[in-house]
Amino acid sequence: MRRCRQIAGQIVRPDLVLDVVPVASLIGGGTAPKASLQSFAISVRHVTLTAAELLAELRKLEPPIIGRIADDTVLLDLRTVPPDFDADLASLLSSL
Repeated sequence: MRRCRQIAGQIVRPDLVLDVVPVASLIGGGTAPKASLQSFAISVRHVTLTAAELLAELRKLEPPIIGRIADDTVLLDLRTVPPDFDADLASLLSSL
């Protein structure tokens, strides 16, 4: 949760709404299709883009940001993102 808050706190954009939300992350790469871990994610909403449009824009960045859509918001789960990428992630979100 702390990492999510730190990253979200670095982004100051009037067109983005960022929150930290609890999520269940699927684990196992298909070997355990119903197994999950409790985690936290950054919820990202854009004031004019739909979640699908926002996700498409995030995937166009270099490097691309890969998330998932739930409840009309883009979720960025940091469970598989190395901590040394946090500053780059904040920078990419700020430059979107």
